[in-house]
Formats: sequence, structure tokens, C-alpha cells
Amino acid sequence: MIEKIKYSIYSINARLQFYTTSLLEIYHGDLLEQQKSKQQDDISLLHRAKAYILEHYMDENLKVDTLVKALLTSKSTLSRVFQENNLTIKTAIRTIRIYKGREMLRTTNLSVDMVAFHVQFSTAKYFIKTFVNYFGHTPATERKLHPPPSKIENKEDDN
Repeated sequence: MIEKIKYSIYSINARLQFYTTSLLEIYHGDLLEQQKSKQQDDISLLHRAKAYILEHYMDENLKVDTLVKALLTSKSTLSRVFQENNLTIKTAIRTIRIYKGREMLRTTNLSVDMVAFHVQFSTAKYFIKTFVNYFGHTPATERKLHPPPSKIENKEDDN
């Protein structure tokens, strides 16, 4: 009797269900690991892209295509990674450049025109307009709020 139950249709179905469920659980676990790995790769790519932009923000040839070639990725992959972080590649480049411009205004006595030139804005007017959009005041106001160190030293020497 036990021999009949062991090899009956019901026991075979139960085994098939068990093995199928086990395989599906393993497959699901593999998919989750693959997704986690892809997310880590995307985060790594985003960080490498930002680092590259920070290193080359003064380069007039810094464009999306240059970035894609340097990072050995595709334009669509890089765009997707930036979009998943609510950014575009061009916006990231412009943002880094405007923040570097603000840093230059705070640390050097370069004119606004020269700062705009160094951070690769096409014109000082566009630099000023973008600066106001980001920071809510003009580069001249930035200089008044955060004068370069040499200006502070000169004022102290005058006293």
C-alpha cells in the first residue's frame, strides 16, 4: 500500500510543485541580486560621471559625447542613470560649472567675464543669468557677501 502512494500521481505532483516552487524562489533571488548589482553599477557610473565633470569642467570640449567616451558607456545608459536621479547630463555639467564659478568669485580677483570664460560659459551675460537662477543674486553681490581673501587682507593692511 505504501509503495502505491509513493509512486502515485499525487506524490509526483506534490514533488513537481515543490521543485517548481524551489526553482522559482531561486530564480527570483537571482533576479533581485541582478537588479541590486545593476543599481550599484548605475550609482558607480553616476559617481564616475560627476568626478569626470569635476575634473574637466574647464575643458571647452566637455560635452555629452566626450563623457560617454571617457566612461566607456552608451549615451542612452548615461542619460538613463542621470534621469533616474532627476538630472540631465547637460544640467549636471552646467551645475558643476556654476558652482565652480561661484568658488572662483570667492577665492580670486578675476573679473566676472574671466570667471565665465574659465568655467566655459559662452558669455558673461549667460553666466550672470544662470548664476542668478541658481543662487538668487548676481556675481557682484556674491563678491560683496564673500570677498576673496586678498581683498580682506588688503583692507586689514590699510588699517
